[in-house]
Amino acid sequence: ILLGLSLLTKWYSLLFFFIPLLLVLVSFIKKKPDKNIIFNILIGTCFLLIFVLPWYLINFDFLSKMGIVTITPEKADPSSFLSAQNLFFYLKLIIMFQLSFIGSIFLIFSGYWFLKYKEKNIKMLIFLTILFNYVFFTFVGNKNIRVLFSIMPFLAMIMAYGINFLLDKKRNIFIFLTFFIFLWYIFSYLILSFGVPMYPRYKYAVNLPLLGWLDVYYLHYYPIKFIYYDNKFDYKEVLTDIFSLQNRKMKLLLLVDTEKVNQGNLDPYLYKKFLYKKKDIYFINYVDLENSISEYEIDNFLNREVDVVLLPKKYIGLPEGIREYDSLKRLQQFFLSGKAKNFTLIKEYQLPGDEFYPADTLFLYKKKSL
Repeated sequence: ILLGLSLLTKWYSLLFFFIPLLLVLVSFIKKKPDKNIIFNILIGTCFLLIFVLPWYLINFDFLSKMGIVTITPEKADPSSFLSAQNLFFYLKLIIMFQLSFIGSIFLIFSGYWFLKYKEKNIKMLIFLTILFNYVFFTFVGNKNIRVLFSIMPFLAMIMAYGINFLLDKKRNIFIFLTFFIFLWYIFSYLILSFGVPMYPRYKYAVNLPLLGWLDVYYLHYYPIKFIYYDNKFDYKEVLTDIFSLQNRKMKLLLLVDTEKVNQGNLDPYLYKKFLYKKKDIYFINYVDLENSISEYEIDNFLNREVDVVLLPKKYIGLPEGIREYDSLKRLQQFFLSGKAKNFTLIKEYQLPGDEFYPADTLFLYKKKSL
């Protein structure tokens, strides 16, 4: 049941079950097979298929098409699998964005102490799960720290053992280190998430062998902004303007992907009381134009595939985080230079700036035939 529910949450959750299931299988093979165990395995498999198959079968075509796109590397991803940059890529991200440098140092000591733990099965489960998933995703082209979030409980178990190890020593220096680790994480969370007791404007990095530049401490808003903010941009106004053009599904080409404006924010189904909730916007994503494509072909694509376009005057988003950044930039300039002859500008929206993103203007274009 848990495996089925996890597969409906993330398709790759099976990878995090792989080592635990493998260890159970090895233990099962070593013992004389019991009819009740075999029966339970069959029942469990049936539950899994009942949960998972309907959704995956219905969405198989969409998932296979999306998978081909999402598995391809982005600009910031290493290009060579055997390079040091690729092999240490996730280690760097785990240190910077999951454990912090100080927490990572403590993890190393905790791992050394945990090696002496008597329960071999538990040690094998934890270490093999971490290693298997790290290696697997290292050799997947598209890299993202969120795919390794699920190893955090295993890293936390090792660190918890380290905390317990220090407390068992009952020495003042070890008790001090324990409280220092706790306070570091608590204050980091409060500062990065809420700006309490100070706004995150501080960071210090060092250039290390193999890993490159690494933050010793990161209490800042750039390049990753964790702090909560009150977004005052009125998405409903944009949606209302789009749906007022024509009473049908609208094909929207969105040429901006920032934390303030993106496909998720513009999804009308997010707004419970939104007037046009029963209608739909079809977002045109993953527009990857070949470098050789002509302006005539771009114009034909727009006329054939697009009803409305929302684009920024300045800032599309982080180039490292947008797979088709070059294509989006080219389309943006195509409109701003006045070459989209079959589209007309109908509205402008002022996007407020902050210390992370500059103030900008959004332009809404519609096809003249609408």
